[in-house]
Amino acid sequence: MAVCWRTVSSVPGDHQKVWTLIMEDHRLAIHEVADEDPYSPDMAPCDFWLFPRLKTPLKGCHFDSREEIIQNATAQLHAIPKEAFQNCFQRWKDCWAKTSKELLLTPVVISRNEKEKVLIETSINSVRISIAVKQADEIERILCHKFMRFMMMRAENFIVLRRKPVEGYDISFLITNFHTEQMYKHKLVDFVIHFMEEIDKEISEMKLAANARARICSEEFLKRVSKMCFIS
Repeated sequence: MAVCWRTVSSVPGDHQKVWTLIMEDHRLAIHEVADEDPYSPDMAPCDFWLFPRLKTPLKGCHFDSREEIIQNATAQLHAIPKEAFQNCFQRWKDCWAKTSKELLLTPVVISRNEKEKVLIETSINSVRISIAVKQADEIERILCHKFMRFMMMRAENFIVLRRKPVEGYDISFLITNFHTEQMYKHKLVDFVIHFMEEIDKEISEMKLAANARARICSEEFLKRVSKMCFIS
């Protein structure tokens, strides 16, 4: 937060939010000399992402009171999309987990072949399940991509579905301790198993439907071409 130090120093220190903004401004000055975002377990998402986003529009501004600082900062926060906050928080969680290896358990890969496999990554409070769906040909690859994209665009409705899968997989689910506290555990397990059982069947049915429609279209096209040739 680029605020005027002489102005802010005159603000009373009984308001925690004001001094939090001042401390974040000091951290930003440190971050500017780094080549990349400073990821650390003791840093919240705002330390390396949120306040840099606030710093740019407020750079060079002078505030006469703590209320003015909070008002301007709040307006800038409201202008940031909700998805941006979610992406930032996820980046922070991933980087924090990588720096705390004791929190992660050994991942497990269950594979039928190179194209059909499941990756199970567990930690002390969550499990991430990534699935690679069988794609025998180009049609199945396209149908799988479209179907997964359709679901991931509606990830909020599925709650445990991730918007972006793990690299090398088609879809990922993330089940945390909060999900197990709010939902039935056996129902969550049944949902994932049912999805894995039905996804191949669903893609096969879509492939058959696409082939049937293509056959009908080609037959109708040939009929029209034959009719035109016969008339001519």
